[in-house]
Amino acid sequence: MPEVKIYHNISRDADLGLNMQVTGLGKRLANTREDRHQLVLVFTYTVPEMEVQSCLEAAFQIFNVGVSNLAKSYRSRKLRNLSVGDVVTVDGLAYSCEKIGWKGVRHDLRIIAGAEAEAAIRASYGHRGDEELSVTVPLEG
Repeated sequence: MPEVKIYHNISRDADLGLNMQVTGLGKRLANTREDRHQLVLVFTYTVPEMEVQSCLEAAFQIFNVGVSNLAKSYRSRKLRNLSVGDVVTVDGLAYSCEKIGWKGVRHDLRIIAGAEAEAAIRASYGHRGDEELSVTVPLEG
């Protein structure tokens, strides 16, 4: 059974698409690993054998409007909807959520550990240290 992992993009520019950044000259694609958007693992599950495209479409539906037990489990973690700039992997192959559809990712992802992600989220979005995180909650510590 394929393993599916959901990664939230915690960059301020995430809604532009994976690794797109706003600069003084407009938008540009990040050139180096250090410039790429930070991603954090928030959810993992397995699915019955199915085509990758069907798996991606199901993930988008489940984690946006779904009412299945899997959707309830996702929401019970206080996670936000799957959005543009987020990444889904299916058996290790990565796909970024686009404004319309999915795009295969052909470079190393900048995945950060849960503790590092929590600190980055707090700094980027102004959460206090004693405030419980919601919307993006790292899966690992």
